[in-house]
Amino acid sequence: MKKSCKKMRFILMSTCSAAIMIFCSACFHSSVKMEAGSDSASISIQSSKEKDPSFQAALQQGNALLKAIQEEDFESYEMLLNQSIRSDVSRDGFLESCKKVEEQFGTITNYQFICPLKMPLMQNLVWRVDFVKEDEQGNLLEYQLLFRIVFGTIDGKVEILGMGFI
Repeated sequence: MKKSCKKMRFILMSTCSAAIMIFCSACFHSSVKMEAGSDSASISIQSSKEKDPSFQAALQQGNALLKAIQEEDFESYEMLLNQSIRSDVSRDGFLESCKKVEEQFGTITNYQFICPLKMPLMQNLVWRVDFVKEDEQGNLLEYQLLFRIVFGTIDGKVEILGMGFI
């Protein structure tokens, strides 16, 4: 019984992963490429977004934000936030959030931009964040979560307005 449940879960997860990749490909004008001899697909964005300076600024800020979270670097994290959000964030709160995420999912080992989501007046960008954690028996567990960052342009400057795991 357990073996068939694991097999069904694997089939379901594989089907969901394929559906998400097809969805991203169709909705975000991306193309899904399979490399010969590879079990994974990579999504490359082929749209005018690549040349949009505000998109590039948001992408750079998003990568810097995830790096700050990965390294638990409060100063870098805080400097990337919009002023109105910055006043609501404390060093202790940031470190506590990092600790809770690490306890639940492990250490961030990698993050990769996946796709933008369409939204008027704002940019929603989504990253895949990889984690690794050791269980009580010493086995390594791997997790992947999606992380969304909401960007807006205020006074001509791209700023982070919100974020979170989804």
